[in-house]
Amino acid sequence: MHLTFTRFRCLALFFFLFTSLAFQNPATQSHGPTELLKITVEEGPSRHLLFLSGQELWVDLCGLKKGTRYRLQANPANGPQVWTPQIDGPEGATTKGEGGLEFLATRSCQVVRIFVPGKTTLDRAPVYLTVSPDDWSAAAAAQKVLAPISTNSNFPASHLIQNVFIGGDCYEVSNITATGNTLSRGTFTNGATSLGFNDGIVLSSGNIANATGPNNQTGASTDFPVNGTDPDLAMITGGSLNDVAVIQFDFTPSADLVEFEYVFASEEYCDYVGSVFNDVFGFFISGPGITGPFSNNAANIAVLPNGTPVTINNVNHVSNPAYYVGNIPPGSGQLTDPDCAGHPTTTGAPVNDNQFDGFTTVLTASAQVIPCSTYHIKLAIADVGDGIFDSAVFLKANSFSTGGTAKVDATGTVQGTNIVQEGCGGGYFVFIRDGQDLSQPLTINFTVLSISTATPGLDYAALPTSITIPAGQSQYDLFVDVFADLIAEGIESIVIELDVPCQCSNPTIELLIEDPPPLLANLQDEELCASEPVTLNPGASGGVPNYSYQWSTGATSPTITVNPNTTTSYTVTVTDNCGNSTETTSTVTILPSPTADISGGGTLCENGGGGTVDLTINFTGTGPWTFTYTLDGVPQPPVTTSDNPYILTVSETGSFALTDVTSGGVGCPGTVSGNVTINETIINANPTPDPVSCNGVSDGSINLNVSGGTPGYTFQWSPAGSGQNPTGLPAGTYTVTVTDANGCTETVSTTIQDVPALSPSVNNVVDVDCNNPTGSIGISVSGGTPGYTYQWSPSGSGQNPTGLPAGTYTVTITDANGCTETATATIAEDVTPPNAAANVTGLITCSEPDITLSGTGSSTGPDFTYQWTGPGIVSGGTTLNPTVNAPGTYTLTVTNNANGCTQTATVSVAADQTPPVATATAPMLTCAVTSVTVSGTGSSTGPDFSYQWTGPGIVSGGNTLNPTVNQPGSYMLTVTNSINGCTETFNLNVGQDVTPPNAVATAPSLTCVDLQVTINGAGSSTGPNFSYQWTGPGIVSGGTSLNPVVNAAGSYTLTVTNNANGCTGTTNVNVGLDNTPPVANAGPPQQIDCTHSQVQLNGSGSASGSNIGYFWSTTNGNIVSGQNSATPTVNEPGTYVLTVTNNTNGCTAQSTVTVTEDVTPPLAVVLPAPLVDCFTPQVT
Repeated sequence: MHLTFTRFRCLALFFFLFTSLAFQNPATQSHGPTELLKITVEEGPSRHLLFLSGQELWVDLCGLKKGTRYRLQANPANGPQVWTPQIDGPEGATTKGEGGLEFLATRSCQVVRIFVPGKTTLDRAPVYLTVSPDDWSAAAAAQKVLAPISTNSNFPASHLIQNVFIGGDCYEVSNITATGNTLSRGTFTNGATSLGFNDGIVLSSGNIANATGPNNQTGASTDFPVNGTDPDLAMITGGSLNDVAVIQFDFTPSADLVEFEYVFASEEYCDYVGSVFNDVFGFFISGPGITGPFSNNAANIAVLPNGTPVTINNVNHVSNPAYYVGNIPPGSGQLTDPDCAGHPTTTGAPVNDNQFDGFTTVLTASAQVIPCSTYHIKLAIADVGDGIFDSAVFLKANSFSTGGTAKVDATGTVQGTNIVQEGCGGGYFVFIRDGQDLSQPLTINFTVLSISTATPGLDYAALPTSITIPAGQSQYDLFVDVFADLIAEGIESIVIELDVPCQCSNPTIELLIEDPPPLLANLQDEELCASEPVTLNPGASGGVPNYSYQWSTGATSPTITVNPNTTTSYTVTVTDNCGNSTETTSTVTILPSPTADISGGGTLCENGGGGTVDLTINFTGTGPWTFTYTLDGVPQPPVTTSDNPYILTVSETGSFALTDVTSGGVGCPGTVSGNVTINETIINANPTPDPVSCNGVSDGSINLNVSGGTPGYTFQWSPAGSGQNPTGLPAGTYTVTVTDANGCTETVSTTIQDVPALSPSVNNVVDVDCNNPTGSIGISVSGGTPGYTYQWSPSGSGQNPTGLPAGTYTVTITDANGCTETATATIAEDVTPPNAAANVTGLITCSEPDITLSGTGSSTGPDFTYQWTGPGIVSGGTTLNPTVNAPGTYTLTVTNNANGCTQTATVSVAADQTPPVATATAPMLTCAVTSVTVSGTGSSTGPDFSYQWTGPGIVSGGNTLNPTVNQPGSYMLTVTNSINGCTETFNLNVGQDVTPPNAVATAPSLTCVDLQVTINGAGSSTGPNFSYQWTGPGIVSGGTSLNPVVNAAGSYTLTVTNNANGCTGTTNVNVGLDNTPPVANAGPPQQIDCTHSQVQLNGSGSASGSNIGYFWSTTNGNIVSGQNSATPTVNEPGTYVLTVTNNTNGCTAQSTVTVTEDVTPPLAVVLPAPLVDCFTPQVT
């Protein structure tokens, strides 16, 4: 039987459906399902009420999303029991606490088993199965945007407690901790329309984002993977805990009462009221004077005014309904649940703003405490039974009150301080309520402490000992009247202490009295140019801010900006906050505009030549004057002077012009005029040098050409020379100064170049040796004048002579100017050969395949190289000691690289590398023969030989010639000769014949006609080597043949054995049973009467189809027609029997119907007719 379930919340419908089911009871130790209950899960979390069949129930979960992780939870439906259901799941599933399971869906349908260990008498025991996908919360949250209630989980627990939950600041809070998923706690806003207060913190058994309305789901949920637990919550409920969320902290109250406001909400409402899913929460307080049953003697203060704990089962639409608010919209399917009978419906803001199906009214949690003692409170919530259908508790912002009545502050006449200045009125002590009820007046007692330095009655008016904050007001300002005694006393203080403090220690506050500083103001006189504005600022200080201003212009601003045309005076009166005033005046003087004119002229030698020219500048206006000018358009530094006229002395040529002028010390601008030019005298001197002929010779000269200036030139040479054109000069640099008739000078320099000295260099001499039978000399020449000739002695010609015998040679070089230089070179001779020697020790063998040759006795040193030749040089062929691996003759050639001479030596190497013989054979492995002995006969034998086998299944004898093996595969024998270390290997394949025979069987079903059938083993292996054996519940004959006869339904097993290799093959075949009778229904009784002499029987309620046959019979009636149809016609009363036959399986069923007869005629009575006479002319 298979049922497909959608998500039901109505328990009554579950009981109806499941009480109609008949489950097959699998064995107590289950080996697989005898029957599967199919459930199609929804996209989100769901619960399903199931009934155990015996000890277990197999469930086929369908509609799973591949790749999604699912969490399952099983709970007794009738509350906590002495037994706990468990769940087995697909491969890779992991258990999560009692009755919990988690797995990753790999198919759309997967089977789980719900069972109770050790219990066998729980038939039809109800169990809830909760199915929760991992990705549901994110998907649900993504659909909720722009909803009225808003949550935020991005705050630490310390912020939630200290900045949101706590009211006022009369407390000490510490050790704030939180456990559970971070998404289960945070802040909320916009809750006023549904919860009864606007904002605060929220603690949930799921994601707090699920609280956001509208209420468009019947089970908004987030099932976090890590369940957690809490011993105090577990004490309240009897079910398993999931999704535990906790915030706890220590606090020190300053009053004897702590209280706060809250609302509990849940998706378990209303259809799981009274069930095992009694989601739990609590506020557990512990500390001095608290006695309770929970951890550390804590008490739960999450209770109704009558002391009843607030839970789903205690506060709902039936129990304590005055404290319950339903939040289910009209038309919701869950209202049809019997547990929701009478539940109110809700429309408007609550349904639109809040997702939860129900919640409490605003409740107050409170506890009596001892002031100034330390207490601990734990706020906790959890899902019960499973991890879905979230619950939450909303805590009102600033409602956690731990005592305290008031605090005090002080304000003075100096803004932002507690300072009062004498003569300026007074200050205030400000008394402020702290977390108290505004509807009641509050009296606060206080004391003026003796540490005060101000004297009441002399420095200030005496203060009362208490004040009262009126109802409806949050603070009271007590005026302190400070007297002006005109005595310089320094700073004095008034210190008060509250007698009803906010904190556990008495707070104090002081008000300071000081003498006011003198009021100061000062305006500076100003000098201005015409049409220039200036800002006047008196720079007020001292006195008591703030200041007021009254200017002679009528202005009242702190500063004024003026722009007079003539010299004018301005006055301002400054008044401070105490009424003191002072006056100050500024005179603004207007200065005239200046002029400047430049005149003069002259000439100067080139480049400043030592002369100067004076230019004259005349001014008008008031000095001092500052002017600027340009030289050839280039601005020059400003000049400031009080001289008029001013002489400007210049030493540069060019055009001079004034650009601007200012006067009066404030820079009043004026006008300029005039332009002067200073000209320049230029002398041109151009020297031309002639070089020396040879290096070091003094035969150079200079030709000097002069123009410009005033003729009558004189010449001054350095370091030597005279006149205009000096001669006989050595190479070098010469400077001449030319002076004209006016004393203007020009200095120039020139250089007489020296010819480079001849410099021959021998750069390549080839000596006579074994490589070179004759020598050669190569030289290079630099310096002098190119066009060189060469003269060699005793022989040779050209720059690089060759074919020379050993000896010393001299060359004379002459350049194009006849300058000469000599050089000498020597050609040496070396033809001595090096020494060469070669030796060897030992033979080449398999254990020593490489040996080292020795060249000891050969010449050594950096000039010698070595080369070995032979059949098997491995390495070191260019060293004295090479390594070789082959027998034969090896030759060593030693070369002296210094002279190219060589010498050779030879040595002979012998070898012994003959391998042993390795061979082997082996029989075959079979299902009967599971190990064989391998034979190494034919291999080398003797005391000098050893053996080693490798392969997949060596049982014993692995270092002998005949090992035992039990696995097929490739085996290798290695034979080793210990004398020369040589080995030989042989690879042997051990075969295996373990091929099982074929076992194939098919079988028809047993029917009402075929009470025994023959199973067909066709397709199985056949032949003389094969035997057969059947097992099963009803073998009649042929149990050792391929075709047995059986008479019982069930599973039959055929075992086929190959007697040649001992291997077997099996197959199972199921013999079905088709003995279901057809439905027979002869229809309702019929009646024959005077109107209907024959009737038609109605058997159409029987089974029908092409394979169905009908036969009517009777013992006391009569069938007119249709005896083999469902509707025959009869004409006699009696009992008729309908026999219905299923021609497919031969099964029959019968039904009877009775035909009665009513042919009794009615009674007809005719009375005598009345008499017609004269009195009765007509009768009826």
